Amino acid sequence: MGDLREEIARLRSLTPELNAVTERAAKVVQAVERFLTEECQLGIAASIDTNVTYSEDEDYRGGHVLEYSRWDGQFRILVSDFLAHINGEREITNQTPWANATRDRKLATINAIPDLLRAISRRIEITITEASKQADVVETYLKDIGIKGVDQ
Repeated sequence: MGDLREEIARLRSLTPELNAVTERAAKVVQAVERFLTEECQLGIAASIDTNVTYSEDEDYRGGHVLEYSRWDGQFRILVSDFLAHINGEREITNQTPWANATRDRKLATINAIPDLLRAISRRIEITITEASKQADVVETYLKDIGIKGVDQ
């Protein structure tokens, strides 16, 4: 009986810590979302897989996807669960904004925020490079056929 009392006391002491770390994580994600949507005004999606686990036969793997993507008309940080077959087929399940996710999903993905920011940066760099190349091609064609008003 004494062991159970110790565990109950331990739970009482740990619960406020868990609540505090969850609240802190929520504030961090809110700040990141605000930064991306308001300051940067980004409308480019990116995602990363987190907490990947494999089935015993390794035919399937699953985990969480942390992403910056459109949700209900605006860009948000989202958490999704995924199942992937070894042949490459992938199913996203249980997608929700990070702020609405369960506590365990929030705390399982908070460590991936820096990786998500890096993925967003890489995606933007690639988008800029590709869009610039394509604009150059189109401008050249327009100039070749005599359409004016395309200035660099």
